[in-house]
Amino acid sequence: LVYFLHEFCSLSKSLQLAPQLRLFRELMNKGIFDIIAEVLQSPDKKLVATGIDTLFFLLTPDPSLLRSYVVRPETSLLSLLVKGMMEDFGDQFLEVFQIILDSNALSGGAQRANIMDIFCEKHLPELVDFITASCPERPGDISEGASGRVDSKTLLNICELLCFCVQQDSSRTIFLIKNVAEKVLLLTQRKEKPVVAAAIRFFRTLLSVRDDNVDSYVVK
Repeated sequence: LVYFLHEFCSLSKSLQLAPQLRLFRELMNKGIFDIIAEVLQSPDKKLVATGIDTLFFLLTPDPSLLRSYVVRPETSLLSLLVKGMMEDFGDQFLEVFQIILDSNALSGGAQRANIMDIFCEKHLPELVDFITASCPERPGDISEGASGRVDSKTLLNICELLCFCVQQDSSRTIFLIKNVAEKVLLLTQRKEKPVVAAAIRFFRTLLSVRDDNVDSYVVK
């Protein structure tokens, strides 16, 4: 079924935009996002990759379809996307987040704000805890532990997502500073230079926001 849906959505690219959107809305109403959510939980990486590709087919012509789905309280897809950020498909899930949270899009402002609310309240702490667990207990400690088991690319993707969130909605800097900034800076204790640079880049992104709360935080 998954491979059939993937091929079906791929072939739909030959349609004009209006009938393509009607088709995708009908697929959403019939539960295609529910199927993708199930697929993303599969241990079969090939199946997961196919599910992600199918998601991009649905996402590309009109991101509001996915936005309207992930804000439903009964769905788990947003949680699965966050989990994917901490696993093998972080690059692709980062791109999904960038599309559905893009403030430069022409539509879906209320949906984006709702998704950001859900993300910050329910899922951002997961990423922060993941970052904290990936850091050595002592600065300069290069022994293999939890920190050695976390791939640096995964941490780079998470930092990129956090930077993107600040850039898209700078009004949330109070929440970000309170819960995230110091813990992200723990990544400077990692031995990988790109990870250290990513942590510093996140803090610089915060500093670039014209906000009194950011200034007060830095002074303290």
